[in-house]
Amino acid sequence: MASQCLKRLSESKYVNMLIFNQGCLSNKELEEILKKFNFNYKIIGIGENVGITLSRYIGLRYIIENYSNINYVIEAHIDMIFPPNWQEPLIQYLNSSEEPMISPAIITNFSDSAFPNKNTTLEDKIKYLSTMGENKITNGFVHPVIHKLSVLKEICPYDVGFLTGTQGYEDDSILLGYNYYMGTNKKWAPKICHKSYVYHKTLFQRFKLQNVSESFNKNYLGLKSQYGAYGLKELSRIYPNNDFFIDEYRKSIINPDIYKKYNMYIEKNSSKTKIPIDKKSSRFIVTTDEKKTKCLLKIPSDWWSRCYEYAWASNFLEKNDTCLDAACGAPHPFKFYLASICKNVYACDIDTDILDKNRTLSRVSQYFDEEDVKEASKYIDKINFSNSSLTSLPYEDNKFDKVYCISVLEHLSNVDKGEAIKEFYRVLKKDGLLVLTVDYPTADLNLLVNNLKTAGFEFVDSVDYKIYPNAVYSKLLGGLYCFRLLLRK
Repeated sequence: MASQCLKRLSESKYVNMLIFNQGCLSNKELEEILKKFNFNYKIIGIGENVGITLSRYIGLRYIIENYSNINYVIEAHIDMIFPPNWQEPLIQYLNSSEEPMISPAIITNFSDSAFPNKNTTLEDKIKYLSTMGENKITNGFVHPVIHKLSVLKEICPYDVGFLTGTQGYEDDSILLGYNYYMGTNKKWAPKICHKSYVYHKTLFQRFKLQNVSESFNKNYLGLKSQYGAYGLKELSRIYPNNDFFIDEYRKSIINPDIYKKYNMYIEKNSSKTKIPIDKKSSRFIVTTDEKKTKCLLKIPSDWWSRCYEYAWASNFLEKNDTCLDAACGAPHPFKFYLASICKNVYACDIDTDILDKNRTLSRVSQYFDEEDVKEASKYIDKINFSNSSLTSLPYEDNKFDKVYCISVLEHLSNVDKGEAIKEFYRVLKKDGLLVLTVDYPTADLNLLVNNLKTAGFEFVDSVDYKIYPNAVYSKLLGGLYCFRLLLRK
């Protein structure tokens, strides 16, 4: 595998390779192998396994101190196969953006449908990789990864002063370094460019090594010491499908009970403040707003804002509407509520469970009782489900009277927010309504409003950005408010 990897890398342009020798071969033996390939190389390390963290730290420090005039650094594994010049679309992307790093898409096996002949050669697989590229950018992080050296110099990658274990959390460390370099207000997340595909034979092999748990614990403590509890909160945003970091952030809060006292104080004194109550205004939701305990189904008590969001959004339902619940979620009740009232109801989500009636109802049963599941089952067949991203809605232009998107946009990257809003505008009829809620400060309201106006939307009524003392509040993620927006195409 190593020979195949080196051979393929030698077919790309401008390859200068730095190899950290951690054992199995002496430097002399390794050099005899490297001489066979058409690239410049430098061997560091003396055949001692010093671990992933220290080897990466030494390797990147060596490059920063000895090759400071180069533009890009690639971190790659020896168990990868690269098509010729696989890096070119990635470098083109970095040249045209402010992103500090980019990864290609990877595959870990070649499907039988692509290669029904078991005698498929390596050349066939390389050609297959070269044909897979598509013009798409998604959030994510994998190796190999290409870094801008100018940014690496600023963040002290893989700081072994904090990461004292041989492995674990080093990727999270460098992502936080980039996150703070870019600025936390940008809600940065790592990206994958699908114009380039690389084959990676073995994933997660590090978990098969000895003393993994001890090393991971050391590096976790170092990561937390380096970036603190708010670093854990940022990682929970970067990895929205992984609860580990948000759970660790919550454990780090020294006095969680103070949030309850604050909310009690706000409730007690809220009557002194005049609060706007017009249903068509765009503003922060407050505790004096209408509140529902049911949205066809009984709303779980720990869904801190949905009882207000669903109550407000339900004001705009009309019997003859053709409407869309955008990013509906599998278990969430609003799509069923729409189906109980509106003429034509559509719902989309990236969760494939929504395409299967039984799986959807099973997901509903995880949050709701048997009575609610029966209620949902009455209306599920009235809903037209689609498995799709908000950035590429599978609907014709000017289709919907209303588009509802409840507490979703804050979870998208800035680029995807803009694309989703353009899609909302496209599929709405003239004078159609966009009914939005977002969590704040997770959502950047200035950026969101700019995107909405750029797309062509207009606010239906007044806009008020003031956070009133009795604004609905949750201590989740360090403190959240809920902002509602009503717009017209």
